[in-house]
Amino acid sequence: MGSAHEVARDAWQGFVAVSGPVKVSRLAVRYINAINIPVGADYDEYLTTGPRIPKLVPQIVSSFLQRVVVPFEKDSALAIITQTAEWPAPAALDIDVFTECSIEGASADIWLRLEKLRNIANRIFFSSLTEKVIESLI
Repeated sequence: MGSAHEVARDAWQGFVAVSGPVKVSRLAVRYINAINIPVGADYDEYLTTGPRIPKLVPQIVSSFLQRVVVPFEKDSALAIITQTAEWPAPAALDIDVFTECSIEGASADIWLRLEKLRNIANRIFFSSLTEKVIESLI
């Protein structure tokens, strides 16, 4: 079996072969990652942009949700980065990177653009986690 990229490309080519010509108007990659953060832990040990709590309130959070939308103008893409946790489940780092477009379904440009989106998602992933967490993944 090939890589996920090859499997997706083969499946897409099979779809286009059956459907006939299609226009692609949006391309996206999305990765949802589970991050184990113990209750009461210092988020700064796990996330580079974890939740911030005012100093005069208890420093324990039982759940949080942070969502930001970041434009990547050079690649005509947007990234929606969502960090959330609801204990006892692991925290989630949800990275959704997409671009609006107008491409023929059989065009190889689709795969070049998806690769750019995947590179953006990887950049977000590795810059969202601390070195401690990244080392634990290797």
